[in-house]
Amino acid sequence: MVLVPEGRGVCPGLTVRENLQVAHRSGGAGAGPWDEWYKSIGQTFPRLAERLDQQAGSLSGGEQQML
Repeated sequence: MVLVPEGRGVCPGLTVRENLQVAHRSGGAGAGPWDEWYKSIGQTFPRLAERLDQQAGSLSGGEQQML
């Protein structure tokens, strides 16, 4: 079980991919090498992997929480 705060903390004007890149650069979620980290995100959250080029602000609330 994990607590997902209601404040989503995404940059709505950036794409899903760009948001992930920002999180990775800041060392979020135990970031290791980009390729491995990026692959693990796609496996854990396949819905996000389908929306990499979509603006984060246009995602549903649940998708924004995943991001």
